Amino acid sequence: MGKTRGCRTCSREANVTHGHRRTRETGRPAPTYASWKAMKRRCFNMTDPNYGGRGIQIYPNWVCDKGFETFLADMGERPEGCTLDRINTNGNYEPGNCRWATKSQQARNTRATKLSVDKARTIRELAKAGTSQSGIARAFGVSQGAVQQVIENRNWKEAA
Repeated sequence: MGKTRGCRTCSREANVTHGHRRTRETGRPAPTYASWKAMKRRCFNMTDPNYGGRGIQIYPNWVCDKGFETFLADMGERPEGCTLDRINTNGNYEPGNCRWATKSQQARNTRATKLSVDKARTIRELAKAGTSQSGIARAFGVSQGAVQQVIENRNWKEAA
């Protein structure tokens, strides 16, 4: 997937067809449009060490020639309280690797995060089977405190 930049002509045309660039109520960009623009700004900034400078790319159909409409069709409207998130933080912005996520979901989904929902479930199972917290911590490369939080359901909570 090559790096593709949006063009001003396409952006102007997109504004005419989708109506998200400025809302009538506030005169500000609609939330979904603002997320799309922020994604492009991060990835096209080659000095941003977390996005453009790291080589994170955008699905070509989301960039130009009806790019926003395609993004909107693929992702849907941004739900209240959510922002755009890449499921695989080392992957690109593309269908199948993007979702609308809450702040807590995004906080758990960073390059620094070593646990996942599945790993948290395994930690609980190991603890119930009698494995020591220090042994679990070593096995997962996390602190004993992190293991304790998972076991006590203070982090990576199980669905009720």
